[in-house]
Amino acid sequence: MSISIKEALNKFFEEKNYEEKIKLGHLHEYWEDIVGKEITKATEVIKVKKDILYIKTSNSAWRSELSFRKEKIKEELLEKDNNIKIKDIKFL
Repeated sequence: MSISIKEALNKFFEEKNYEEKIKLGHLHEYWEDIVGKEITKATEVIKVKKDILYIKTSNSAWRSELSFRKEKIKEELLEKDNNIKIKDIKFL
């Protein structure tokens, strides 16, 4: 049974978890554009796992504020790059 190069590369990237690493790289690029400098200073993009974005915040006030903005942030991420699929955002 033979598979195409595309299928082989997709399988390789899935196995090595590169897709999430690539997403994370793009998110680092877009984060400040989406949330602004002030929020960027108070947050850190940690990881993407199973289409969930994990953001570390400097304190509980930022976690609360960003929780209210979660849907807007997801929309803006999608507008910035429609290949980035984020089901949820967890603020830590």
